[in-house]
Amino acid sequence: MLIVVHEFLHAAGYVYIGKASWRDVKFGIIWKQFMPYAHCRVPLRINHYRMAVFLPVILGVVPLTYAFFYRQSVSFSHRGVYDTRIPRGLDDCKRNKKVL
Repeated sequence: MLIVVHEFLHAAGYVYIGKASWRDVKFGIIWKQFMPYAHCRVPLRINHYRMAVFLPVILGVVPLTYAFFYRQSVSFSHRGVYDTRIPRGLDDCKRNKKVL
């Protein structure tokens, strides 16, 4: 399911950064490899294209940076997204009786 969001972020970059219209964006799946894709049918400036391509990466770095500085962990699984605390040290583990 996250791959659909990933491809939608590319498409949003084509539209909002590259100034293409939603009609110019094609979504599809290469069935032989079961690979979804988002494709812009009109030419984009190279810098707009680069930003659209890196948009999912950039948006992934923001939550990871937040998790790093606030000592939180975000776990993705087939059941959903979970936000769990990382113990700050051995004292937290002993206090909460968590086993590492």
